[in-house]
Amino acid sequence: KIYGTMDDLRLEHRRVQDKYIAMSQALIASADIDGFRVDTPMQVPLPFYKRWAPAIRKFAKSLGKERFGIFGEFYVTTERYATMTGRGKDNSMYGQDRFIPGEATLKGGIVYPYYWYTFTALVYKRPQFADGFALAYEKENEMIDTYDPTTNRSEYAQWIFCNNHDNWRLQTLTGKQQLRMCLAVITFWPGVPLHYAGDEQDLNTPGSALDGWSREELSPSMAWRAVRTTADGNPADRDNFDMTSSTYRYIARLNALRRAYLGSFGKESCDKVDTPSPEIKDVLIFTRACDPDSRVAVVANFHTEESKHVTFTTPWAEGSTLTDAAATESPLEVTIGADGVVSFDVSALTAVVLVPGAVRSVPPSIIAAWPVHGDVVVANRSAVDIQPFNISLRFDRPMEASVASLVMIDGQAGSFSCLSDACEEMQLVIDGAASLADGLHEVTLPRALAVDGSSTFASFRSTFLVRSEENPVISDPWA
Repeated sequence: KIYGTMDDLRLEHRRVQDKYIAMSQALIASADIDGFRVDTPMQVPLPFYKRWAPAIRKFAKSLGKERFGIFGEFYVTTERYATMTGRGKDNSMYGQDRFIPGEATLKGGIVYPYYWYTFTALVYKRPQFADGFALAYEKENEMIDTYDPTTNRSEYAQWIFCNNHDNWRLQTLTGKQQLRMCLAVITFWPGVPLHYAGDEQDLNTPGSALDGWSREELSPSMAWRAVRTTADGNPADRDNFDMTSSTYRYIARLNALRRAYLGSFGKESCDKVDTPSPEIKDVLIFTRACDPDSRVAVVANFHTEESKHVTFTTPWAEGSTLTDAAATESPLEVTIGADGVVSFDVSALTAVVLVPGAVRSVPPSIIAAWPVHGDVVVANRSAVDIQPFNISLRFDRPMEASVASLVMIDGQAGSFSCLSDACEEMQLVIDGAASLADGLHEVTLPRALAVDGSSTFASFRSTFLVRSEENPVISDPWA
């Protein structure tokens, strides 16, 4: 029994392995799956993975899936997951070009060391634990096999994160600023940044997913309104996937910068991290690059109250200007001094993402929608004096005028028009909300082009409800 209650399959037996391989192959073929996230792989004998993983990759490749991903939930220490990462290593193989016999197993997985350093630094207010990032990465790379036989190079592919279902959300225990700093760090640290659903909407219900609370994004529930987390109630108590929310747009910007500066990921040098020596207490500083022209320096002050003055050596030439690419308003700018040294102040709980010269272009985004996402519009269908009802979208930059014709309401071209020559905002005016039927309405926009030549990265969707004054059931299914 696993945990004393759950039946365990005899995965050491070849017949059981055959069944698992057949089941996995059928799932890939029928559902067009591109990868598996394996729960608690430490409960499975390694010989199973040595047979299952190669068979799955071979089958996926026959379907045109050249790089089928297999990742584990490594809720264990590095010594445990080192045996099942790549070809695997035991403690006698650390720091050597020696591996456990057999083919590669899991590509990587969800790893906890960086999370615990972040948690300890921010929740327990022990910012000196920020120093653990560089040390953990150095030691981890001595212990794990990162070689990928499909690319013939080493690739650090562990998943790092700020939140997970086993613990309360970081922003619930601390605050939004702590979360945003953590998001900047995981975006540019080696590996794959993993976002816990709901963080992009600032969901902050106390509790973990283990007790049923920290999974607000999965379904509506009357339970959310029992826990007020803001002055207006609990943001989980409605359709909360708002693509204009500030944290959603912040994550989108970070991801866009990651693509712009590190997006090639085609060299082993991408995983090289340079940190100052000696490290600066309470501050995490690291530099990464896939090529010299795309170098990024991240400086994160983990102290919850004090600003920190940092001085460190960079790879840039004297006189170079670095700009905080993560900021959209009044970004920090610093100038490199003699011998590549830079010096500046970093506010408490702040992360800056420094890049040389002009910040590379990121996709345009919609920063406001009206009605706001999830809003309930009450329609007075008996009113004599009909007031115009506006539906609008506002971008962060001028858009091509043709974009207005692409905006749809309930799947139909909505005759939107630009409100100015710059076309940063587009609007549809109708004869009152009463002209819309009771129920859910959807405003959508496919990928659209900005005047500067950039295009949106993904389609946009926002919804609102319309109900008659005498029909409250539509807006409140619990009424």
